Amino acid sequence: MTERKGDVRPADPPPQDMVVHKSTRECPMIEPHPRTSCGIVREREANRERADEERRKARRQGGG
Repeated sequence: MTERKGDVRPADPPPQDMVVHKSTRECPMIEPHPRTSCGIVREREANRERADEERRKARRQGGG
């Protein structure tokens, strides 16, 4: 495919270990930054771990 003058190409996505998002209370950074330093990713992973633990606990007690 040939590029023509004035064509706009989408930006390359950030690498897997980098995240980009709108600024939030949990993580005010708007530039690409490591997943490990992102408050949004940390909170999402903590919530997922809590939900997984609740499911494991329910299974052990015979609830599913």
